[in-house]
Amino acid sequence: MEPSYVDEREDVQKKTFTKWINSQLVKNDKPLVEDLFLDLRDGEVLLSLLEILTAQQYRRERGRMRVHHINNVNTALHVLDSNGVKLVNISSNDIVDANPKLTLGLVWSIILHWQVHYHLKELMSELQQTNLEKTLLAWCRTHTQNYAGVNIKNFTTSWSDGLAFNALLHRWRPQLFDYASVVARPAGARLDHAFQLAHDHLGIDRLLDPEDVNTPNPDKKSIMMYVMCLFQSLPHSSEDVADLDSIHSEPGTPVATQPPEVAGSRPLSTATTGSGELGGYYGAFEDVLGWLLEAEERLAAAPAPAGDELAPLKAHFHAHERFLLELAAQQARVGGVLDEGARLLREAGLAHDEAAEVRLQLRLLGQRWEALRRAALATQAAGHAALMRAQLAQLAAFRRWLTRTEDRMSRLPRGLRAQLAAVRALHADLRAHQPTVDALADCVIVVDDDAQDAGT
Repeated sequence: MEPSYVDEREDVQKKTFTKWINSQLVKNDKPLVEDLFLDLRDGEVLLSLLEILTAQQYRRERGRMRVHHINNVNTALHVLDSNGVKLVNISSNDIVDANPKLTLGLVWSIILHWQVHYHLKELMSELQQTNLEKTLLAWCRTHTQNYAGVNIKNFTTSWSDGLAFNALLHRWRPQLFDYASVVARPAGARLDHAFQLAHDHLGIDRLLDPEDVNTPNPDKKSIMMYVMCLFQSLPHSSEDVADLDSIHSEPGTPVATQPPEVAGSRPLSTATTGSGELGGYYGAFEDVLGWLLEAEERLAAAPAPAGDELAPLKAHFHAHERFLLELAAQQARVGGVLDEGARLLREAGLAHDEAAEVRLQLRLLGQRWEALRRAALATQAAGHAALMRAQLAQLAAFRRWLTRTEDRMSRLPRGLRAQLAAVRALHADLRAHQPTVDALADCVIVVDDDAQDAGT
């Protein structure tokens, strides 16, 4: 089976985020990460990373047992919380268990917070914008307006041919290369040129690989992370900040950096904080929605047993019981995402389009969760009804067999030989019905409280 787009995106993020973490760890000569999901499990790498980012020291437990790993990760999560990093539905167990999506969500929240809070906010503290993504997009458009072949509309496909990266670098360092000669190169060579030049002259690690960007669906978070590094490293001035409100993506077409109704409504410090919270919320939403879609598929693909055989009906009933228990366990996660989305709408001062997107997501998640819950309960009711019919039918058949057997025993023939043959036949019949006895001894009984109340 070929890997899905989601799997490919996860692989790219894993590789890119690993490179970013290693670019921080190397500053203090800390051991580098080889496998992001496995190496973060004991909390040691997380605490080392946070010590570099916060310039503080944190105690950690050196044991190899799971409880030591849990305590170390909990310490890291407390540090993040105290530094204003809002995490949604990410627990120490998720990281210790190497949950891929939630580990990536945790690292993305760290990247967003420290790249933004300690760099972008300081550089653009006077700018009033709606969020980080639009701020970066506007800055990129401003400084690539007159470059051939460059039309930055997003943080995915607009960068896949390598021209946008080279245009940004040429805008600030035109003496380093001839832009026209780069245009003539293949996309992969353009990307390699930009990443190598940024490494050699700006000290930016090669966080991206050309083959991960030159694809039909580049990973948005990975490209945003690299552009943050470019933004941090390239020079800025008050004129650059002032020009952002008058950017044009095409002649005569204003760039929609913020809706009119929220223009000037909040400083970047609030906006970037909201963006960080949105990043955590989006990660948790995608994770829960992914589980929900998979659960829908499992429920739809579970065939109801045909016929009235008791054993398959009972197996189906118990399997669905386990599904219902899983559903109950996931209810808190779904509720957590719904609560966090509602909190962001109330408190985070989201832009109009952000708020509309969050509302749509909350409505989608709520509707699909309720539909799944109702379908699961309907399946339970149908399975229970079929099982009860089969049990009652088998019980009635067993009762008839008992009556016949008692009648046979009362009419045993005279004569020892005839009686011995009859008893042997009776024993064989009893053995043949033993599975029925065992099945009836393990009856599934569901008490209907409403029906009992109605009958009293």
